[in-house]
Amino acid sequence: MVNNNDGLKLSPEVEALLESLAPKPGGVSAAPAAPVLSAPTAPVNDEESVVSVRAVMNAVRRGTAVILAVTMIFTALGAAASFFYYFTRPYSGTSTMLFSYGYRGVENGVDPLGRPLDVSKIKSPLIIDKAIEQLDLYKKNITVEDVRSNLVIQGVIPDDIMQEILIISEIATKTPAKLEDLSELQYHPTQYIVRLRRNHRLSSLTVQEMNDLLSAVMQNYREFFIDEYSNRNMLDSVIENFEQSEYDYFEVMQILGSQANNMINYCELMRSTAPDFRSPATGMTFGEILANIRLVNTVDIHRVSALVYSGGISRDRAQMERVFEYNIYRAIMERDVSLAKADNALELAQMYEKDFFVISHLPEQDSYSQASIVYDGFLKEALKLQEKAEELTAEAQFYTDNLNMLRRNTNPENANEVRIVEESIPVILSALRQWGDITIQTAEDYLELEVFKDATKVVTPSHFKGTFSEHNRTMIIICASGVMLGFFISILMVIWKDAFRGGHM
Repeated sequence: MVNNNDGLKLSPEVEALLESLAPKPGGVSAAPAAPVLSAPTAPVNDEESVVSVRAVMNAVRRGTAVILAVTMIFTALGAAASFFYYFTRPYSGTSTMLFSYGYRGVENGVDPLGRPLDVSKIKSPLIIDKAIEQLDLYKKNITVEDVRSNLVIQGVIPDDIMQEILIISEIATKTPAKLEDLSELQYHPTQYIVRLRRNHRLSSLTVQEMNDLLSAVMQNYREFFIDEYSNRNMLDSVIENFEQSEYDYFEVMQILGSQANNMINYCELMRSTAPDFRSPATGMTFGEILANIRLVNTVDIHRVSALVYSGGISRDRAQMERVFEYNIYRAIMERDVSLAKADNALELAQMYEKDFFVISHLPEQDSYSQASIVYDGFLKEALKLQEKAEELTAEAQFYTDNLNMLRRNTNPENANEVRIVEESIPVILSALRQWGDITIQTAEDYLELEVFKDATKVVTPSHFKGTFSEHNRTMIIICASGVMLGFFISILMVIWKDAFRGGHM
């Protein structure tokens, strides 16, 4: 039988001949060379080594039911788990704002008065209550505690500190001991992330209401910050709801005089701080306001006070006399106490001036400097007490003079002088209120436009991020995973079935 290399099977005789002519392993055959017929090879079937695209598509078509079933099972299980996680989470979304401080000293962790900065004042019930009222959220049964318990404040690590942390961490990969340097890093945040979480207590609020509530809280805190650190408490007015009929004439004049002096002291302070500032709202400087308040004090208040004291004008002269006597007694007693404390402070100062010692927690200072510091402290205290004693002496003398004048004046009250006093008091009261309002407005303009312009600043406005968006992303991932898994399972099943059938042929 002849081999034509067309895949025909050779006879046993030919195969034996070819086998005898084939070279033996390990050497060259000694038989003479003869033509050798190569053995036929079976044709290579590419479909057995590579799964064709057609086969894959066929497997997908045949496994469509499997893909759908696996996808539906994964989707159902994923939806159940995702919904359970979503509805059992403590909160369903968060409004977030980035807030910063920009005044001098905040990088050291202190407030404008040099005291430790207390950021938790953002959660003050007064601030939150005002925000709820502004947005009329009490009608939704939102309480201060509902908001306060869901406010979270987190400091942001400054960029320079973060850079140091990265450098130390990189070095620590080769030198682990360098990680100890991280514990030595100290910083005070100047930026804070403020979050308002929406839990079941705030579930009635819309996304916009959540953002508005957080913005209102932070705006109220900014106003509170300016009020607290602006020294405007010096202008706390006792004449806002003042009823002159409840006081005697001399008491009214004392109240008005005290209010005028407070306003003068404040304006003097502000004039020295901002001599050239002119308010855009009032059009005045602190120096101009000061001049007008002094005019009211020196002309109107002093003039009416002179009439009251010299004329003995009173609704109850016996009561007026008793008040003068009490004030004399009180001023003398307080003066004597101040003088005794001043003498004691001077004695202590003299003792420490001669007794040198070292304070252990300040080793860099020698004994003489420490003794000098203590000496100076007692000396300043003694001088302050002596000044207070002098003021009390002058006060006692003032009431003594007026008491003597009242006792010497046995004439009945002058009706014309009484009329002048009664007509003048409302005019003075109105003038003080007017200049008080102008002073406050000018101070507010100065503080907001100059001092605290960037002291508290919103870097990123409030924005809401809900957890339901995370739920949607999770569902998409679960569905895609189910499709892919079903796809591979279907292919494996088709391959397994074909292999099983081939084994039984």
